[in-house]
Amino acid sequence: MKFVQTESTVERGIIPPMNAKERREGRDSRPNVLVFITDQHRYDHLGCNGNKIIRTPNIDALARTGMVFDRAYTANPLCMPARASLFTGRTPRGHGVRTNGIPLSPNVPTLPEALRQAGYRTHSAGKLHLHVYGIPEKDKNPRWENYPESVIAWKNRHHTALPLPYFGFESADFTAGHTHSVYGHYSQWLEDHHPGMLERMFPKNAKIKSEAPDTWVMDIPEALHHSSWIADRAIDFLEEAGPAAVRGDRPFFLWCSFPDPHVPFAAPLPWGQMYDPAEMPEPNRTPGELDRLPPFYKEIYEHGRWVSGLTQSGKHWAPWIREIQAMTYGMISLVDHHIGRVMRKLEALGLRENTLVVFMSDHGEM
Repeated sequence: MKFVQTESTVERGIIPPMNAKERREGRDSRPNVLVFITDQHRYDHLGCNGNKIIRTPNIDALARTGMVFDRAYTANPLCMPARASLFTGRTPRGHGVRTNGIPLSPNVPTLPEALRQAGYRTHSAGKLHLHVYGIPEKDKNPRWENYPESVIAWKNRHHTALPLPYFGFESADFTAGHTHSVYGHYSQWLEDHHPGMLERMFPKNAKIKSEAPDTWVMDIPEALHHSSWIADRAIDFLEEAGPAAVRGDRPFFLWCSFPDPHVPFAAPLPWGQMYDPAEMPEPNRTPGELDRLPPFYKEIYEHGRWVSGLTQSGKHWAPWIREIQAMTYGMISLVDHHIGRVMRKLEALGLRENTLVVFMSDHGEM
């Protein structure tokens, strides 16, 4: 299966080529692009957006020195459709990924491929989710190359790399899944270099247990957490591609994608106990609000319904919302810490002034 878009986005004028003078002089002054993205992250779970409790100093610094898009909306509240829209600039109707479980067609032009064709060095560190994680039941004898992001293929080591270039990425340090279910290059690295540590991430081995559902403090050193690993790989890429960008040989596009703060809710110390649940605000509720919405909202809240892989009712979570929120804040502050590490490396390499830095999320959290 190929993942290279064939239509030249440079020829169509989407990405400008080097100007004639730069081509004659053998240099390229076009800006580098660094994208930080989190998963299922509410807009109001950032200090720069008015939250007085959460500590996100590095993301807040980006907001202070840049532009905040406070009227931006996700194209879809599910991971795969939202991410396909970010990569293609199309709505789900346009790119065809209407819900989770539908892979993005390799025939749809993507931003990384446009930049690659324009001469950029493209790399992904972390989560992508442009293809399915599972194998359809009807496919009894799957060809693993048809499922490049499959959890089974990666855990059984049928895959040790993505088919490159992958939707325009020339290289990738791949991670998929969430919290203790992460897999890909990260889990293979953890198993190879720190045997037994992957099991320490599971709730049954929690450092500190919680009565809240799907919430615990991980028994794993922060340095081995997947957010740390993703930032480490992003820094490795900057050290590799940075000198060429400084010389004007070749600009880069780096996608730095963190799976947190998506459910389940867990973080290692000290982040897992950084916030006091008693300080968390109660959600804003209005009497009779469910009665004013389409009926299935009330059905989901009171009885549960299959929604993007989750079946629990809202009542299942409601008694523990403050504990869950406190852990979510810890997960976000951990990501913020590693965004700061990547930004400091960008500055140390002399790349900050000619790099467009973007922070965003694929969608929010109800």
